[in-house]
Amino acid sequence: MGFSTVATLDYDAAKLFGNVREMAATNSIIIPDWVYATTCEWDTSALFALPLYYLTADLLLSFKLANIIMVILWVALIYGLTKRLHFTSEASALSCILVLLPYGFGMLEYWNMLFYQGCQYALKVMIPLLLVYLFLSINERKPLWFDYALGIIAIFLVFLTALSSGVYVFVCGIFPVLLYAVIHQLRSSSFPKPAMWTFIALIIVATVFGLLAAHAFGLSTRGSRMTLNSAETFADNAARLITGLFMLFSSISKETVPVLSFAGIHGFVLFIFVIAIIAFMIYGVIRLIKAPDTRSFLIVIALWNLIVLLACQTTYGAFYEYRYLLIGIVPLLIFSAAAFLDALRVIAGQNHLIAMVLALCLMVPLMGIVDVAFLRSTEANPQNSLAIQRFIEEHDLDIDGVYTPDTGTAEKARLFDTERPYVYLDLGTGELKSYDYYESDMDPSQHAGTYLYVFKAKEDPHTSQLTYQGEADGLTFYTGDAHLFTNGS
Repeated sequence: MGFSTVATLDYDAAKLFGNVREMAATNSIIIPDWVYATTCEWDTSALFALPLYYLTADLLLSFKLANIIMVILWVALIYGLTKRLHFTSEASALSCILVLLPYGFGMLEYWNMLFYQGCQYALKVMIPLLLVYLFLSINERKPLWFDYALGIIAIFLVFLTALSSGVYVFVCGIFPVLLYAVIHQLRSSSFPKPAMWTFIALIIVATVFGLLAAHAFGLSTRGSRMTLNSAETFADNAARLITGLFMLFSSISKETVPVLSFAGIHGFVLFIFVIAIIAFMIYGVIRLIKAPDTRSFLIVIALWNLIVLLACQTTYGAFYEYRYLLIGIVPLLIFSAAAFLDALRVIAGQNHLIAMVLALCLMVPLMGIVDVAFLRSTEANPQNSLAIQRFIEEHDLDIDGVYTPDTGTAEKARLFDTERPYVYLDLGTGELKSYDYYESDMDPSQHAGTYLYVFKAKEDPHTSQLTYQGEADGLTFYTGDAHLFTNGS
């Protein structure tokens, strides 16, 4: 199955992979009895992985190919958009580089959200940028057949993301594009073209229909349950938002890092990088106020997204949900590429391209060293899901199902073993817990026979009714009746 797909497979991606497999198995994108935790996950790499899975019957290969398609679409979109914004060739190339750089690997991190495994935020970020491209096409020339085709795709994606993720993408990314498209056109000598009003109307209609369809199907997503900060939470949310901006680029970590280590130098360079893009945003806002132009589309998206996230409650647990910043950060990176080159022309004159290459030569190897170290450490860590299946095979256990020590292990294990159910058993409450999976999976009456009970090393089940089977890879294994701990049996 390979280093890149199993060793680095995170829990969120495992849920998405499982979702696609069950959509194919039931021949329905709305799976009966399914519990959707945050989104329906259709506006992800699943959009491409599902048809590819029908063709290949290989789930991991399907997502690999889907990720490749995503990267190609990213490059095409950024190149097309920057050309429409009249970037130089150097600025277009730098925009692609800045967006594609692996600032962070891991669950909910930059690279995973946009280009790797589930690409859960790729389309959410692409849609506003695609709309900018189309509005510029409407303004600058008579639309071509290619523009009409892209317009139809854009309308479909707007509908899809409203259906899958609720109002979130419209509020954070689409609305500021619509608003500035009208303002920018009104500032010009001509009244907004009928094509623009038609396109805006279609976008709004697609959003409304997506939300109504979600309601009709009984789908409730986290994006449609956004709440404003209270007086008690505002200051904490604002502070965490700032911290989250630096964490998104891995410029600060959850642990203390020595400055003169590779990780420390990597973090410091990226810290300066984040300061720089904040400075470019301030420059962009000043430019928006004094002399707005087409590039201001990018700043408007970034600024509006920041305002929304500042106003809304977006903390979860101890840290800020910094992936929410991606809708605004990617446009800001594209704007920063052009602004950076403009600054280099002033500072370095004709040698500005040499200065750009030197700056990239400093950033890219440092990120590569740390990210390769991350991947190696991930590969070295035992995967609980694979360890369980290996233990079952080596001990030739005759079992009907497996209770895992956490939900993530169950989510991964289901991908590679379809012969038996895997579910997390909370020993404290006796409840079966599962996310983004069948609701019936949490019903104890659906589980019967002999189950393998998996505990973390040295964890004592405090019962003599389980039969000890052994230990392996930091896990302890017992067998016993499926209803020994569960409620409602």
